[in-house]
Amino acid sequence: MFDILGAIATIFSLILLGVGLRIKSVPSEEYWQYADKLVYWVLFPSFLFYKTSTIEIDLEVMRPMAQALLTGMLLAVLASWLASRALKINEKSCSSIVQAAGRHNTFIALAIAESLFGQHGLALATLSTALLVPFTNIIIVVALVLILNKGQDQLLKKIGGDLLRNPLLIAIALGFVANALGWRHIPVFHDVAALLSQATLPVVLLCIGASLRLQHMKNTSQALSLSLLGKMLVFPLVVLAIAQASGLDAEISMILLIYAAVPTAASGFALARQMGGDYRLMATLITNQTLIAFFTLPLTLYLGARWLGIAL
Repeated sequence: MFDILGAIATIFSLILLGVGLRIKSVPSEEYWQYADKLVYWVLFPSFLFYKTSTIEIDLEVMRPMAQALLTGMLLAVLASWLASRALKINEKSCSSIVQAAGRHNTFIALAIAESLFGQHGLALATLSTALLVPFTNIIIVVALVLILNKGQDQLLKKIGGDLLRNPLLIAIALGFVANALGWRHIPVFHDVAALLSQATLPVVLLCIGASLRLQHMKNTSQALSLSLLGKMLVFPLVVLAIAQASGLDAEISMILLIYAAVPTAASGFALARQMGGDYRLMATLITNQTLIAFFTLPLTLYLGARWLGIAL
């Protein structure tokens, strides 16, 4: 339990440092906007390409990993969607609740996986990212189109365009191609990607903190509860159950549980605004889930480790 608390406290300390730096305008408010773009277009794609092109890929392990993650995410979205409908939540708010239930903060998951399980854990977490990112983008966009009842005629075009332009998906695809061809160390190219990768997680955690707005911590208890139903209850339980039923080893199961239990991603805000959802509610859910996760993550991972027989 102390190892889990220590790992998560370290990660959230960097996030809180990012909050403080942005509030104090260090180095400036404008800097953090550019830092986000640096992460999205350069650092994280470099990290994903380097990791996916150099890790050992076992297709027999990938299949149950994908099954657990995708089923968990789909059921989390469905549970929050149906609960919102049952309570007669309006469409715009429902779309944000569903996003908050289905998305995951990849960066926090990667950082926790590395802190608890070292480089091997980071490699497994990268593989989880490669499996989840494309499907999450597709499923969330489809869900928002159905909920908001707009843009159905442009759905396939929008999804295809978003996927083709997404630098993270491009990096993952190129990494898998290089891996399959045996190009695991292209001189200079891989060396540059490796150096950029080392800077990714610390910078990203600071940027997560800088993106949080404490003024968004409004009293939206019903919407928050519905998003947490999917994100921090259904998602982890389904992932853990399927991982065990599939016979995955305890360490891989814990990596999947980390992905299921982390808070929602900040990228949901931009999509909510673009699709005509309640982007102000989305900002509130992102901030509140991130802060709540500081307490729920250690408990979820501790219970998961006990269930799987891992001593942490």
